Amino acid sequence: MTGLPSHPEEVPFDLLPLSGMRKIIGQRMMQSVREAPQFQISMLVDMSQAAALRERLKKDTITFNDLILKAAALALRERPRMNCSFSPEGIRLYKEINLGFVAAVEDGLVVPVIREADRKSLWEISAEARELTEQARAGKLVARASVGGTFTVSNLGRFGVDVVIPIINPPQAGILGVGAIQEKPVVMAGKIEVRLLCEMWLSCDHRAVDGVISAEFLGALKGLLQEPERLS
Repeated sequence: MTGLPSHPEEVPFDLLPLSGMRKIIGQRMMQSVREAPQFQISMLVDMSQAAALRERLKKDTITFNDLILKAAALALRERPRMNCSFSPEGIRLYKEINLGFVAAVEDGLVVPVIREADRKSLWEISAEARELTEQARAGKLVARASVGGTFTVSNLGRFGVDVVIPIINPPQAGILGVGAIQEKPVVMAGKIEVRLLCEMWLSCDHRAVDGVISAEFLGALKGLLQEPERLS
């Protein structure tokens, strides 16, 4: 559809009609920004050991995103206060760790959920994430597969994005944004070494959590990814 400018100074444009999915995304993100006072913190994570683990495993099967999902699930188990949401009656502390992850589909995004992710092995998380992504892109994802999440991961690193500062997925209290893994010089024991670094940003609902809670969670996540033997 082509739009005709109503004023001479306006530039001609093509109008892309909003799909049902795009309308829902817009509504939910407006709800998130309007209702939740959000703050963000970040940490640089050294992914060198995670890369080495992936090499030892079948790297064609296990992705960096699989490792991050597993680490996020275990970090939520270590720091369960982050696994929550705000309600007018009080803070809901979830008894399950149901991990959502953002998957791109035609003209939109969906957030499939890996239920009780902390109880699943790295291989189970990898297989389930792959299956859910394939179902989503084929338009076969059932409604139940994208509800009940308690925390979300948004990874744009494979597109070369350096920093991802996401908007929380209501009513969840937190979402992790993952950027690209890049070789960078780092000073270690007085010497310069090249390490694989990744910048991770955590967006939080300040009604449900504060800076200390979020920092403890992000620190636990960083520790797991820098000592990844605990993930396998």
